[in-house]
Amino acid sequence: MGQVIDSEKSPELPPGVEIVVPTLDDIEPELRKEFAARLVEGTYSRLGPELEEGNKSEHTENVRMCVRDLLGSVSKRFESQADRIGKLQKKVYPTYTREDHIRGNTKGIEHLINEGKLLAIKKDGQVASIIGMRQGGKWPDERDFYEISKASTLPEYSGQGFYTILVNEAERRIREEHPDAPIKRGTKNPIVKKRLRAAGWTEVPFDYGLDNPNVDKESLEFRIAEAERKEIEEFDPLELKKWIRDKFSVFYFDPKQT
Repeated sequence: MGQVIDSEKSPELPPGVEIVVPTLDDIEPELRKEFAARLVEGTYSRLGPELEEGNKSEHTENVRMCVRDLLGSVSKRFESQADRIGKLQKKVYPTYTREDHIRGNTKGIEHLINEGKLLAIKKDGQVASIIGMRQGGKWPDERDFYEISKASTLPEYSGQGFYTILVNEAERRIREEHPDAPIKRGTKNPIVKKRLRAAGWTEVPFDYGLDNPNVDKESLEFRIAEAERKEIEEFDPLELKKWIRDKFSVFYFDPKQT
C-alpha cells in the first residue's frame, strides 16, 4: 500500500481524491504501461514527414528490428567497435518505434517507484495520475538540482486538474526537503508557460542559441538548452526535431536568484 501524503501540508483535495507515494503493488504492470503510453501519445501523429525516414512500412520496420538485435549482440562482443556499431544502427533505424518509447518510459516509471520519487493521485481508490521527481545533476555552483517529469494522466480522468495538483505537490516537496535547490520542469503548453513566467520561473526555449552564432555558450541558459538537446538527440534524432517544432521550453526556478 502506498504512503499517503500528509494532508495537513498538502492543499485541500476534491472528495475521494488523495495523493500517495505508490508502490509497485499500487500500479500493476499493465497500468504502468498505460501511463507510459500516455506519455508518448501524439509523438507519432506529430512527427509527420520525419517519421517516414524511419518507419516507411511494416516490412522495413521488421528488417530494422532484426538488424538492430544483431548489431546489439555484435557490439557486446566487440566493445572497441561501439562507435562504429552506433553509426550503423542510426542508419538502419533513425528513430525508435512507438513500442520502444513505451518500454523506455515504463522502465523510467518503475525506477521512480522503486526510489520513492513518484507521486500519484488516487480517485476513489484507483490510481488516476502520476508525476515523477528526480535529482537531475549539478548546477554550475555544484548544488544538486531537481527535475519534475513523467507526468501522465489516464484519459478517463483528464480535465479534472490532477496534473496541476501533482506538479504543485512535487514542487512543494522538493522545496521542503531541499530549500536551496534549483528546480527544472518543461512544457510546451502556452498557458502553463504564462503561469510559470508570472511565478518567477526562467524560460529557456528548447531551440535557445541555435540561430544565434554570437550566443554566450557559457551562459546558464545555453548550457541548459544544449544539455537537454543532446540528451534527446542521443535517444532519437527525430524526437529532437519534434520538440523544437512543438516550441518546447525548459523552465527553472533558482531560490538563490529570488
